[in-house]
This record gives sequence, C-alpha cells and structure tokens, in this order.
Amino acid sequence: MYNLMHLRYALEIESTGSISKAAKNLYMTQPQLSRALKELEDSVGCALFNRTAKGVIATDKGADFLAGARSVLSKLEEMEMAMKPSVVGKQDFLVSVPRAGCYSYAFDDFLNCIDFDITMNLTYRETNAVRAIKNVCDSVNDIAFIRFRTEHEKYFLREIDDRGLGYEPIHTGPYVLLVSKDSPIADMKRITMQSLESYCEIIEGDYIVPYLPIAEVRSTIEFNANRKTIAVFDRDTRTRILRSCPETYAFTSPVSKKHIEKNNLAEIHCDIPDNSYCDLMIFRKSYRLNHYDREFVQKVKENLH
Repeated sequence: MYNLMHLRYALEIESTGSISKAAKNLYMTQPQLSRALKELEDSVGCALFNRTAKGVIATDKGADFLAGARSVLSKLEEMEMAMKPSVVGKQDFLVSVPRAGCYSYAFDDFLNCIDFDITMNLTYRETNAVRAIKNVCDSVNDIAFIRFRTEHEKYFLREIDDRGLGYEPIHTGPYVLLVSKDSPIADMKRITMQSLESYCEIIEGDYIVPYLPIAEVRSTIEFNANRKTIAVFDRDTRTRILRSCPETYAFTSPVSKKHIEKNNLAEIHCDIPDNSYCDLMIFRKSYRLNHYDREFVQKVKENLH
C-alpha cells in the first residue's frame, strides 16, 4: 500500500515540474523529497518522472499513476469532509482569483452580504491560473477564477480536463493598455507592438501556460530576448511603477475610473492582434456551489467592465 504523503509529494513535483521547487513548497530538503520519490517509484515498480535539464516530466506510466493518485486523494478528502461535524450557520467561502481589480472590488461588495455575527471561514487568494487550478485540486480552495490569454485557451482547458475539474465561463474581453498620463504612449494616435518597442512592459512574473509546445516556448523566448520587461507579482507594485515611471506600460483588463484618476493613469484601447483574455470559474466536479459562491460570482460579473 502506498504512503499517502508520498502521493501528495509526487503530485506536487508534477505540478511544479521541479523537485527543488516542490521541496520548497513542501518545506522539505531536496534530498528528503528525492528519497521519498525513490521509495514511491520502487513501490510502483516504474519511474514516474523523466529527469531533464529543464526539470522533471511525468512518464507515460507516471501520468496514469498520478491521475489515479489525484482521484484517490480527492475521494479521501471528500470522505474526511463528510465525517467532520458541521457547525450550524457556519459560513465557508474559499476562493482563488486573478490579480485584477474587478475581483478585489467584487470581494468588497461580497463582504457586505456576510453575517459577521456567526462563525466564518473566508479565504481570498490572488494568484496565477496554474496555482489556482492546483489549489482547487488540493481542496485548498473550493472554487477559483482563472484568467489566461484566449490564444492559450486550449492548453488551459486541457489542464482543467486532465485534473477532472468542471468550469463555467465568466467573461471574455480585450486587454487595454495602462500607462501614466505623463507617458508619451498616452499621446499616440495608433498603437502597435512596434510602436511600444522602446518602452518597458510590466508583466506578471509567474504567468505559466501548461502543455505549451516546445516550439512555442522557443518562439516566446526569442520574442522576449530583446524586449524590455519588469516582472512583478502584485497589482500594487505594478500601479506604483506605472505612476512613477512614464516609460512603462502594462496590458490589463479594464480598470475602474476611480483607480485611473487616483493614480494619474490613462487607459488606452488598442487594436492589437491576439490581445484578449478569458476568465473561467473552476471547481471540483464533486463540489456543489453554495449560496456564498453564487453570490460572489454575481458580484464579479457586476464589477467586470
């Protein structure tokens, strides 16, 4: 019989594609995790991962085994939750969201619907799409909202399907350009990627696309080789840079008029190919959305521009 912790270790390695990163996330040393993986592979009777210069990738047999492990752990978690004593009137709301203002404003509105006189368990996480998917698979969050470029839709839908999750479309729309009002970009009559070449783009530092073909990865690396970029991991830092440095810009979903005026920014709609995004709500297929989940979905839709 397999050690359940070893199964969780293997799924973390699969998710990160790296033993060292997985060890860090699991608060273990790399040698400890490597030994645990070796013990699991010995028990299974085959290698679960191929080691490459760029990390680890599940073998064909390993992918099948990990899919089964994910299913087993999900079922065990459901059984554990069913056996826990319920608290009458307890409010549970566990969600992951993109780093976008509309979700933050939606959560503010959502809190006005909460009864603060009874027991609460609310968790609101801003993170990237791949981590949000993992959070739902691992029952860290009950639901999540993910955002990705529409050109990457098939890769994310494959990831969602492979992990046995359900999803519901929320919104699709074009990215806008966000710059300082003092930026020369704000005065441009027509904006193209070529016209932005001398400026610096602020990007999400942890944007990941699952299953991206090697050819496309190489193409992206080559495209970015001569570009000027600043990678950030939160919205506040992006706003501060845009406000203080007129030579920077960011592609983002439309933001509120109040945010634009407060930070001396300009929002520019531009006709650039493949410049749109898609938002989905994801959940475990066994999970039933509750009243608070639906209430938050409604607040999100009300705050989308």
